[in-house]
Amino acid sequence: MRFPRIPIDRSGAHLIPLPSILAFSDIAATLYFQPKAYWEGVPDSALDANPLVRIALNISPLLSIPAAAAWFALICLTMLTLPPLWRQRFYLFLCIAHLIFVWGWIIRWNFVHGITFTLLAAVIAVIMRRQITSDKRRIPPP
Repeated sequence: MRFPRIPIDRSGAHLIPLPSILAFSDIAATLYFQPKAYWEGVPDSALDANPLVRIALNISPLLSIPAAAAWFALICLTMLTLPPLWRQRFYLFLCIAHLIFVWGWIIRWNFVHGITFTLLAAVIAVIMRRQITSDKRRIPPP
């Protein structure tokens, strides 16, 4: 089955939504899956593999708001300013990393939901492939 080709501009703006959505999903999952003790006022019980996120969670969960805004700004900046090859690499890195991070939270919570998320991740991978290949066609030869 062939999908219609959608014209995409060369600015890289079309690569911003998916990593942003996955990053916000990662932040939401990180906050949602914190232990009950964390929400009862014991900030040292915060869980996260990233030490910077753990330090921020120890200070306050409200730090996730400016962190999300800064991360979104970084995604926009890199997708709009990097050369096409590096933009594609960074796009793939962000999408795959945030998919793995969200999957890690979900699989820890419920194995069946983790498997369901794996199927959703496969659909997202197809979308990523289509976006990268459409961007690749736009790269002028050296």
